[in-house]
Parts: sequence; structure tokens; C-alpha cells
Amino acid sequence: PMDRLVSAYMDKFHPNGSSKVFHSLVGTSIVKRYRPNPGNNITGADVTWPEFVQYINDLKLSDFNEHWAPYDDLCQPCVVNYDFIGHYKYMQEESNYLIRKLGAEGRVAFPGRQPFFHPSSSKKVSSFVKQLDADMRRQVVEVFAKSYELFGYQMPEIPTNAVTIEEPNNETVLTSSQQEHGPQTASRGTISATNART
Repeated sequence: PMDRLVSAYMDKFHPNGSSKVFHSLVGTSIVKRYRPNPGNNITGADVTWPEFVQYINDLKLSDFNEHWAPYDDLCQPCVVNYDFIGHYKYMQEESNYLIRKLGAEGRVAFPGRQPFFHPSSSKKVSSFVKQLDADMRRQVVEVFAKSYELFGYQMPEIPTNAVTIEEPNNETVLTSSQQEHGPQTASRGTISATNART
């Protein structure tokens, strides 16, 4: 889900993207809503990644566009009794498997990727995710939590706003939230809040 969200942003809103329709229809409203001083000449062609993610986090499910709607909403796996569910990441291999299962080898072939297509790498996706503060990351993962669960994707680590307290005997006391998510670092002998970055 996060790879798909980055891909949608790159295609529809990144300055190098070419979707003028999305710039004017969606980008302008994102800039007006989330940029403190948007100015008067708003084209929607310069939506930042954090602005886009905040927009996603604030959307009602019924207002999602098909380019970034959660998989579970698009595919309705609880309504449709699918015989096969594949992952885009493994499309070539899984398509070949499906063709073999259907007994259509030699008659049908799944087309290869176009040479101009460059999927988002995990390193690239990670660099985008790191631009988001802890709350924004937690919210966007919650938006797509059902897709992660139903389709077998690994849930990304969610950073926690943590408070670590050093007791006089140098033992660390964890809050209940930290007991669930693990301790975070803090200055010795102090109480401090940190946003963990992964």
C-alpha cells in the first residue's frame, strides 16, 4: 500500500509528474487546504509529499480516488469470492503461475514490462516515508491497515511518541504504550519525548 501511495503521488502530483488534470482538480485544493501561505497563483503542480499524505489521512473513504483507495475498498475481498489474489510486486511470476494453472501455456502469455516503466524501489519508498512525522506515518498506516492485513503485506513499523523515564537507580520505566512498542532513547536522568524514526 505505501509503495502504491508513493507511486500515485509521483505520477499525479510530483513536480516531474505530468497529470495536469489532477493538478487542477485535486492539487489546487490540497495546496489551499494544507499550505499555510499558498499565494494567489495556485496551479496544484507543486503539491508536497507531506501535503498529499495529510490529504489522504483526512479523506473520508467515500471520497478516495481509485489511484489511492485502499485495496480492500477497491477489490471488496469480503464480498467477491476470488479464486486467486496476486501481488503487483510479483505480477510476472504470479501471472505465469495462473496461466499454467489454467492450462493456457503456449496460447496466452503475460506481456513483459515496458522499458520505460520503473517501479518504486523500497529505498525510494523509505526515503518518502522518512519525510513524514510520527503522527502522520501512524495515521497513513491506519488508513491502509486493512489492506496490509487482508492481502498479506508486511505492516511497516509505526514510530511512537515515546517518553522514557530514568529512575535514580538508572532503571528505565516504560509507559504502557512503550511496553507495546518497545523503549525509545532519552537523556540520562531526564524525562524527554522523542519521535522514533525508522
